[in-house]
Amino acid sequence: MLRGVTEFAMGCVSYSIATRYDYKSVAPIGALTFACPFMVAQFIGGEAAGITALCFATAMLLITAIERDMFRRICSTGPLVFIGNISYSVYLLQWFVWIGWKHGAPILTPYFSEHPYALSACAAASIIIVSTASFYVFERPTRALLRRALATPAKYVQPI
Repeated sequence: MLRGVTEFAMGCVSYSIATRYDYKSVAPIGALTFACPFMVAQFIGGEAAGITALCFATAMLLITAIERDMFRRICSTGPLVFIGNISYSVYLLQWFVWIGWKHGAPILTPYFSEHPYALSACAAASIIIVSTASFYVFERPTRALLRRALATPAKYVQPI
């Protein structure tokens, strides 16, 4: 949980820096600064913290390598917007889908025991499918319902 909170805070600070300063001058320093806590955690036994730090630092450096408008255009493409839309469902469901594939598939067929990359590819495709279904069947209707409920004037809301 601490890792997730730390990554969220790093994202907030990154956004703040990117909107207030010339990002080409501060992002490399920011990437290295943000990577330090994760690298320390990796050396003292943190769970995969070094990989997270390297990915974050790499992303920060890549952002500095391209213009801001080009980065926005890339992030506005259909596939990336779609992945962003279903990302909460991916976050919630990924573990369940992975455990299902990891433990269920090798029982059904030995192929996946011999080909772990095929297992990972099938699990990744499954999480996209399951998350898409969850987004359209549950998440979007629930958002709409909550928006309507929150938009209703207080005098019309019935007490529970």
